[in-house]
Amino acid sequence: MANKSHYSADDAYRFIVAYKRAYGGQAPTMRKIQTAVGAGSVSVVDVLLNELQSRGWIRRMGRRGIVLAGERWEVDPPSDVPARLVE
Repeated sequence: MANKSHYSADDAYRFIVAYKRAYGGQAPTMRKIQTAVGAGSVSVVDVLLNELQSRGWIRRMGRRGIVLAGERWEVDPPSDVPARLVE
């Protein structure tokens, strides 16, 4: 049996949440996740993301799209935008 690695899907999830909060909902790249969790390759990150998706914690959309379960990002509109356009 292989030794348990020092990175986990939970670590990846925590990093994704923190990154999306810091960058207005933008998802991190696979390389950024790799660096954050200390994974040896992006293929390991792919395995971690697949695990998170199977748990229902994220949904993957394309190469960089990672949506958190129940995620909703809102940005206040600029003050010069008419209210009728915002509603």
